[in-house]
Amino acid sequence: MLTHSKRTVEGNLDNPRLRIQIAPELNYLGNLKTTTLNDVSIDNYYFVHQTDIGNIRRILYFQFEASINDHILNYPTMQTIKINDYPFVYDGGVRPYRSSKIEEQAVASDVRKTVDFLSEQGVHFQEGELYGALRFAHQFDDVKQKDVLIIYLEHVYEADVPADVIAKSRYSDEWQPYCDQLIARALRTFTICED
Repeated sequence: MLTHSKRTVEGNLDNPRLRIQIAPELNYLGNLKTTTLNDVSIDNYYFVHQTDIGNIRRILYFQFEASINDHILNYPTMQTIKINDYPFVYDGGVRPYRSSKIEEQAVASDVRKTVDFLSEQGVHFQEGELYGALRFAHQFDDVKQKDVLIIYLEHVYEADVPADVIAKSRYSDEWQPYCDQLIARALRTFTICED
């Protein structure tokens, strides 16, 4: 269950369930259930802080995944973090939004489906603008066929990141202090509650 102020959104792909409280400045946008590449079912819940004309300032979404076949959901090169005693791996970076890059993605990719869904809801990333992004992953089973991704993006004006760090972010040592700031802001947008 995802709880947002007085709004409740229920449902995910399978047990265990998570109860998540969302910061009130993020508005619930909707739910996308679909199948992506490698026969992975996703059940996504989107929360957005946007401008009056639909430009995304910040977006937080939860992607519950389950492999339909024997596809392994694996994240071998990511760092580790605990969020409310749940173990997660994570990575992040800063990149410009380019619609041409999205169009290069397979139509069945989760990124392409998310951008299309957001557009249908009247919200969008700004072409050419920089966004800081984090991806947290928690696996529910030892066979690595069920997980939840928590994805947080913010317009880069929220972060003071030098251009040279942006150019080599994600895995560079220089990126880590800015990534830590981004993580702190992301973790203020949601709380995983005890069931």
